[in-house]
Amino acid sequence: DDDDDDDDDNSNTTAVVATDSDIEESSSNNSRIKQVNVSELYLFPIKSCAAQRASKWPLVLSSGGKLKHDQEFAIVDTSGTALRFQKCLNLGLVSPVIDLDAGTMTVSAPGCKDLVVRLLDDLYRGGENVVRVCGNTCAGRVWGDTVVSKWFASFLGIRCWLARCCSGDETLTSTSTSTAPEKGEHAAVVAGGSVLAARTTPFRPGFSNEQPILLVSENAVAALNEVLVDQQQPPCSAKRFRANIVIKDNSNNNNNNNNN
Repeated sequence: DDDDDDDDDNSNTTAVVATDSDIEESSSNNSRIKQVNVSELYLFPIKSCAAQRASKWPLVLSSGGKLKHDQEFAIVDTSGTALRFQKCLNLGLVSPVIDLDAGTMTVSAPGCKDLVVRLLDDLYRGGENVVRVCGNTCAGRVWGDTVVSKWFASFLGIRCWLARCCSGDETLTSTSTSTAPEKGEHAAVVAGGSVLAARTTPFRPGFSNEQPILLVSENAVAALNEVLVDQQQPPCSAKRFRANIVIKDNSNNNNNNNNN
């Protein structure tokens, strides 16, 4: 794990998600097994900004199963309200990339020099404040020095600050469908890999609107596109839904293989 606090607190157990791995879902009576594949994996380090694509990424079970650092940051205005893409279109041009090994987030935008934000530096932490996200309030703190705030203000054309969610201190009490990880152990979610099912204590999923993780099916998107084409509307991609995990139903292929 990349957080010093996590190293000191062994109760913060993580799992990992990866692409190109299979997930098995069974019905209540276990009479039917459905297999899906994780085809794409995304995290959104800064709320309403561009996605970071990954082949595998840690899940923090103590935060309800959210991807590590997903929606952990937001850009807030002078009223303490998180800026949203619907009202600030340039947010979509801001591309943050988390480097877990280096403990940094590199932020890029057209016409701007890359901004490197340290994730582990206590000197970056400002006082705790209330941040409003979609009408809800949550604890956040200004993160970064004046260079950070000026970078965002210059590109977005509005006085603003980078805020970091303060809700990463939940204690893990999780179990899985197989063997629960011991304290201090790490697992992962990998695109194309298996996903650990877990039950956790109540959580606050960063600056996300409601749920800690969003999932969309390629099959559902394909069905939607059939309707859109019939209505002479342009098709959409799975990225349009800003989901963390994109899955593909492999049950038909598996059935064909079994029949052969």
